[in-house]
Amino acid sequence: MITNPIKQLDLTKLDVAKLDITKLDLSKLDRKQLTFPKLPFDMPDFDVSRLDARTVLPLDVERITDTARDAAYVGVGAIVVIAQQADERRRAVTNAVTDAVSAATAITAAAATAGVRRTLGAVR
Repeated sequence: MITNPIKQLDLTKLDVAKLDITKLDLSKLDRKQLTFPKLPFDMPDFDVSRLDARTVLPLDVERITDTARDAAYVGVGAIVVIAQQADERRRAVTNAVTDAVSAATAITAAAATAGVRRTLGAVR
């Protein structure tokens, strides 16, 4: 009689950190020898409608509502901060462009005035 080597394994001495599953050769595994625990119900006959969700997964509706409200406040706050930063950057760019245009206009006006003065000085 051949004994099943899987039943003789002592898994308490198994170091999972050193386990390399890439080297497992599953091609020699005989699926017929595998046994799985029997479920206390038959899957096709499993009726979910008989389960009471409150007993299976107790939910604290008030806590969930508070958490959702907090998340919404954080999201709105983040949007407000982003909008304020975008507005500050827009104002900074507008001021920089306005200053540059004013400076260019002043330089152009000064050059034009100097050119007109030279022209008028040459005419006299």
